[in-house]
Formats: sequence, C-alpha cells, structure tokens
Amino acid sequence: MLAKQRAGHEAIQDSIEYGPELFPFKTKGILLASSRYENLDRDRVRIHFDSRNIERILDGGHNTLVIGLLILKRALDFTGGKLPRGQKT
Repeated sequence: MLAKQRAGHEAIQDSIEYGPELFPFKTKGILLASSRYENLDRDRVRIHFDSRNIERILDGGHNTLVIGLLILKRALDFTGGKLPRGQKT
C-alpha cells in the first residue's frame, strides 16, 4: 500500500521501507540538541547526551517513535514474536 493511502505512523513506516530517499522531503526529520558528538565511519555520527535536561530530542519525537517501532517490528518478525497492541505499545 502506498504511503499517501495510509495514515499516521504507518505512512511514515511505509516511506522508510519503500521510499527512504523521499523520507527527508516528507518530514522535518529529527532535531537533536547535544554538546558532544563524534563522526564515525560510513557517514555515521555518535551523539552523547551528557545533560539530559537540556540535551535531547527537540523536534521529531513522533518520527523517532515510529522508527523505533519499525526496528522493533522487524526484530520481532525475525524472531517470530508479535508487536503488542493497545496502550502497551
């Protein structure tokens, strides 16, 4: 099913799975505040949060949740588990 036909987190997950090159154009992404970071190999970055009162996700919490749920769903699919439904999720 196409991302534009689905609502909410399912549309974001579809965008990540089936059109990741379009994801930055469909969302504002994730904005983080951190005083320390390090550049890693393969264009990756490790972010350190030393003061969690002020260093955190500033914008994009919903995107972060949806990406985390997608990772969890894939891991559970791999192990044969199921994502719980309802308030526990």
